[in-house]
Amino acid sequence: MRRLLRRRPSPGLIVGIIAVVIAGTGSAIAASQITSKQIKNGTIQLVDISKSARLALQGGRGPQGAPGTPGAPGATKVVVRQGAVVNAAANADATATVSCSPGERATGGGNTGSGWLVRQSFPTGGSATAPPTGWQVVADNGGAATNLTALVICASP
Repeated sequence: MRRLLRRRPSPGLIVGIIAVVIAGTGSAIAASQITSKQIKNGTIQLVDISKSARLALQGGRGPQGAPGTPGAPGATKVVVRQGAVVNAAANADATATVSCSPGERATGGGNTGSGWLVRQSFPTGGSATAPPTGWQVVADNGGAATNLTALVICASP
């Protein structure tokens, strides 16, 4: 026992003990000193909040609603149809049309052929209550004789 009392602790040991005490109490002191008055509005983000606090902010989940009415069947068959080739002389406009088969609806369209300046490209055969059933393209051949062909994308159940 006398030998233990005769030896003084080294300065490194004293500094180490003080560091451990400060490290152990530092976070507890900081947690007790931060208040809502010290936090500026808009600085706390959702990621800064615990998962349980986020769930509490969202509120409870309501009951499931009644099932809706079944929708109409969607298209299961989609095809691209090509119209007849329209020959146009130099410096001439051309109009090309193409139709879907019975029971199909036009969903889009366009044209083939190079050198054409398309002026109009639109669906045909539809009305305010009926879907379109074809496609029409009106184009200018840009000065050279060439061919124009209309295309339509048709869909059916």
